[in-house]
Amino acid sequence: MGMATPGNFQTVHLSNDDAVRVNVKSDGTWSLCGVRTADGRGLVGRPARRHVRRARLKDEIDEFVRVTR
Repeated sequence: MGMATPGNFQTVHLSNDDAVRVNVKSDGTWSLCGVRTADGRGLVGRPARRHVRRARLKDEIDEFVRVTR
């Protein structure tokens, strides 16, 4: 895993084999840029947010950003 520095785009590899691209902001929050699902689909915008919500990945992304900050 790479170090999450403020204002940087990071790829987070999750336990369900999805890869999520996030922008880590200077205040420690993050915004979702896109998702590459385990089956190879690329999702951006509303479909990506919906996927993260349904798969309950937010806590895992929060933990990555918190630990690597």
